[in-house]
Amino acid sequence: MILDALVKHYDRLADDPESGIAPLGFSRQNIGFAVVLNPDGSLHGIEPRVDESSGKPRPINRVVPGQSKPPGQGLNPCLLWDNPTYLLGYAPNDRDPEWAAKRFESFRDRHLALADHIDDAGFAAVCKFLEAWSPAALADRSDTDPLTRPGFGVFQLRTENRYVHEAPEIQAYWLRQVAAGSSGEGASAMCLVTGESGPIARLHEPKIKRVAGAQSMGATLVSFNETAYDSFGKSQGDNAPVSQRAAFAYTTALNALLDDDKHRVQLGDTTCVFWADAPGSEAPDAVAEAMGVYPGFAIPEADGEPTRSALSDFLARFRQGKAGADTQALAQPDANFYILGLAPNAARISVRFWHQCRITELADRLQSHGEALDIIPDRPDQRPPTVWQLLRETARESKDIPPLLGGAYARAVLLDLDYPAAMITAVLRRIVADRTMNHCRAAILKAWLIRNHKQEITVALDTHRTDPAYLLGRLFAAYEKVQRDALGDKLNRTIRDSYLASASATPAGIFPRLYRLSQHHMSNLRRDKPGLAVVRERLIGEICDKLDTFPHRLSLPEQGLFAIGYYHQTQHFYKKPADESSEAQPETLTHA
Repeated sequence: MILDALVKHYDRLADDPESGIAPLGFSRQNIGFAVVLNPDGSLHGIEPRVDESSGKPRPINRVVPGQSKPPGQGLNPCLLWDNPTYLLGYAPNDRDPEWAAKRFESFRDRHLALADHIDDAGFAAVCKFLEAWSPAALADRSDTDPLTRPGFGVFQLRTENRYVHEAPEIQAYWLRQVAAGSSGEGASAMCLVTGESGPIARLHEPKIKRVAGAQSMGATLVSFNETAYDSFGKSQGDNAPVSQRAAFAYTTALNALLDDDKHRVQLGDTTCVFWADAPGSEAPDAVAEAMGVYPGFAIPEADGEPTRSALSDFLARFRQGKAGADTQALAQPDANFYILGLAPNAARISVRFWHQCRITELADRLQSHGEALDIIPDRPDQRPPTVWQLLRETARESKDIPPLLGGAYARAVLLDLDYPAAMITAVLRRIVADRTMNHCRAAILKAWLIRNHKQEITVALDTHRTDPAYLLGRLFAAYEKVQRDALGDKLNRTIRDSYLASASATPAGIFPRLYRLSQHHMSNLRRDKPGLAVVRERLIGEICDKLDTFPHRLSLPEQGLFAIGYYHQTQHFYKKPADESSEAQPETLTHA
């Protein structure tokens, strides 16, 4: 199903002249320089080709004949484009000039052999240049800096705006070669993807790039590189017969998605891509925004496009943590939505998860996830946490996020499943390690208790809740507040820094000690701020009245409820209760 969906996505892109997708036998490559020739074949100059539309200079991207080749493939020159070594015999400082000369000679010989088969003035100029060019001439030129920059090189006539390989005669020649190769190579069989008979691809190319952690030169989704994987005497691609066209289509479509920052997101070690099967669909942008992968993106308003307007409304509500978006208005006739999670696996790419659904179903699940996360913010401008922000709370540094956690958590969000237990243990471990309870961590714990343990958790402080774990969290926050009120600027270390870990795990052994410390702090508060002392004593008394005893141990869900109780009560100190003494002032929560 994955390959079939990708092939259909490629076909839709191929039907759209503005998509820029490469046709069969071609590929999109980064072009960093152009060898500009005069019509007589003499060299005019070596010029850089730079795209600055993104604000950062980078090579331009162009469709060229053929595919890039991995290193170690011997002498294998491309047609009218390649790296500086093949095009000009350029040898980096650490390479043997003879090594570069051999590659240039192979490039020259290939093109001169085609001189009688391609009737094009630009190609003839290239052949004249290659016949006369000597790599030693580079030493006397001052325009060789583009050769040291990233990207391949192409040829261009000074009198034309297009590149030589873009000439109609050359394009037609290459298409004939592709057609001849497709019909003459590979055993013919029924394609498992399209159901049509045709030549079977021995290798599935182009290789897939931009999957985090995979080989930089590209990896494969389907491959058989050891005899142990072969069956019934078949080898390589014959074990999973996919036609040459289908193999090219699915790999090209997947590379296009991976190359688009709006349709790709990194969650831990999992690289996710999104797409829809409706032409011009805004669904991938909607999901990417709703998941928070690039929060600055906004769908533009468009009159007469109710689907786009509905998406805008849904996203606006999701950003604000509000429910009630009309998800039914998001529907598109016969439109499906696809999400694919990929992870590196040696020379191959493994599928971490795959999901197909209607955009309305996905919107409902994202909204359910957002409602479960909804908890009182720790600052006025707090936005709903993104999936990446939530994962970031599981480790001290982003590189330490557990490798499998990103895919598992994304699957839970997108399929409306229980959240992974590893997420909660990691968050509770971080709370104990750095003694910080923030908005993201509270949201994670709240959503987990709601979805996995079917508990009802309010957005803000619930003064009627009688769960011992929740009350103990509130009581711990109250004791800490008394300490802060009593010592003020003299305070170097709070009880949270010293006792949070043990209080949330074994309260019976810690809370009697906290009570004695609190009495010492309360005596100072009665002396300096008697009105505020009354307020704090009343709060502690109300909490303790609902506690029968201190439990010896708290389970994992109870530790999560303890943390939420602590967070709710701490955030409640932002506000000034109606019956609080005039001596009590609103304050800003600060974390150690």
